[in-house]
Amino acid sequence: MESPPLNPDTQGLAALPFCVARITAGVAGAPTAIAYGTGFLYRFSLPGGDLICLVSNKHVLEGRPWIEVGFAQQTADGRRAFGPSTNIRVPAGALPVIGHPDPDVDLAIMPIVPLVNEMKAKGFDAFVVSLDNSVCITPDRAEALTAATDVIMVGFPNGLMDEANNLPVVRRGSLATPYRANYAGSRDFVIDIAAFGGSSGSPVFAFFNGMEPTPDGMTMGGQSFYLIGVLHSGPVLNAEGRIEQRPVPTQTVIVTQQMIHLGYCAKIDLLQDFLPYLERVAGPPPA
Repeated sequence: MESPPLNPDTQGLAALPFCVARITAGVAGAPTAIAYGTGFLYRFSLPGGDLICLVSNKHVLEGRPWIEVGFAQQTADGRRAFGPSTNIRVPAGALPVIGHPDPDVDLAIMPIVPLVNEMKAKGFDAFVVSLDNSVCITPDRAEALTAATDVIMVGFPNGLMDEANNLPVVRRGSLATPYRANYAGSRDFVIDIAAFGGSSGSPVFAFFNGMEPTPDGMTMGGQSFYLIGVLHSGPVLNAEGRIEQRPVPTQTVIVTQQMIHLGYCAKIDLLQDFLPYLERVAGPPPA
């Protein structure tokens, strides 16, 4: 029996723009203000079954009077339709926003299966492509991620996107620090890439085109990528000329500070810290 053809919209580099969603959110105390961020879909493997969550930052998801997530439609043959996004709004408290247990780690997740099911009940078949542990960098490969390694970041800088096709912006940069080092004592690394407002929560991938370093040397091949982290903040130059670390802003405002061409990212293995909580909530596997 022949295997069914692979769906190009769910495999490889072509699928990376389809795993993210633009997040639009309200601002507490400012009824007319709107904030933007980025989230990506990630499949957690639990004893009772898989759970797909939207991964972003605490400063993007927490404390919002409402959150709106944009989805694309799936075509009859399982492809990703190009067209304006269908947005579904989540009032505060309607779905749990789960912050990372370490208060210094700017990561948060929100389950999205209820949203997908709600849209399906209304006749909208959402196209869902999720990342999972299989695309995350492994400890042995992480050893080979030196400074200047190429990276890809997918997101919505300043909320910008191809509105007509519901597509994010894919950007290229490089590691500014060796991945195995914990930058400034945190489980962070730094990328040389412009991190504008709205990019918060963007997934970051190490990218290799034809040659890939390994702990034992180099391997030759095609293109490969590994999920290595999530953008959360960046250094800014303030009006006095001092450099400070700030969360990547979710609102476009006029300020007397300037983002410099660097971004701080949480390492992807921090997502595993959510598993004990999710396992308690999901309960034991069915008998």
